[in-house]
Amino acid sequence: MSVIAERASISRITLTKIEEGDGGVALGNYAMALYTLKLLDPLRELAALTNLTSHGLTRVFP
Repeated sequence: MSVIAERASISRITLTKIEEGDGGVALGNYAMALYTLKLLDPLRELAALTNLTSHGLTRVFP
């Protein structure tokens, strides 16, 4: 766990909060953890979907 926190440039406490789903953690810290774990693509897809729906558009996923 400490290796992931170090690579994501966040504290172990923050990483633990992320694992527990703490809503008080900054989105940037979540993004860094996801990037470190090579899981950032789902966040990008969510951001794209949110952007489309905020403009009244929809996106179909396969």
